[in-house]
Amino acid sequence: MLVDATGDAGLAGQGGDRFSFGDYDGDGDPDLLADGNRLWRNDTKDYGKPGAKAVFADATAASGMGKARGGGACWADLDGDGRLDAVTTSGSVMLQQKDGTFVDSAAALGLTLKDGQASVGLGDVDGDGRPDLLFGGGEDWNGGNARYFDRSLWVNVDGKRLTNVTPKHDLKEPRYGRAVVWADYDADGDQDVYLGNYRLQPNDLLANEGGVLKNVAKVAVCVLQPVTVI
Repeated sequence: MLVDATGDAGLAGQGGDRFSFGDYDGDGDPDLLADGNRLWRNDTKDYGKPGAKAVFADATAASGMGKARGGGACWADLDGDGRLDAVTTSGSVMLQQKDGTFVDSAAALGLTLKDGQASVGLGDVDGDGRPDLLFGGGEDWNGGNARYFDRSLWVNVDGKRLTNVTPKHDLKEPRYGRAVVWADYDADGDQDVYLGNYRLQPNDLLANEGGVLKNVAKVAVCVLQPVTVI
């Protein structure tokens, strides 16, 4: 049975559109990031034990996360220091410092977005063990004459800079991409991407072929195996 524990958890009256969990303070329980710039630290006592009750504390101001340009967000260790960082769809790269605070380091890393995005996903396109950033696009409704935003792929170079490598991949057409999912769908050992688009735009299945993403959505075939029911 599910019971509404919002008030007891310290989250009464809170809202938002996009949420992500990550253990930013490394204490073994998931912390909550709302809309890319409101951080709630999980202070649950006896986490994982019977009878434990979730408790969250607002760490937005103390952590510096409130300075992020918001939107959706993904957690990952971008600079390889063992601490989780966060990337938002508006283009903030919040690197976690040794004291647990976050600093927007997008400019220092070389990340610039022309437009805010509807989605972002982190995966390893070049197989070097570092998370790369793929922004799925977005739109300006523009009074009913929608303008779609450019998608972009940024390779993580030694955790010290982000390089735009979009032109070499099948990401050239603007889209209103609302989902970016990394996975090795063809089981060849590298990460591919599925992009969920909107406004009746076809979805994209990008196969990773030697570090280059190629759209194979039109030729991919799903074969269903017969199942015997006894």
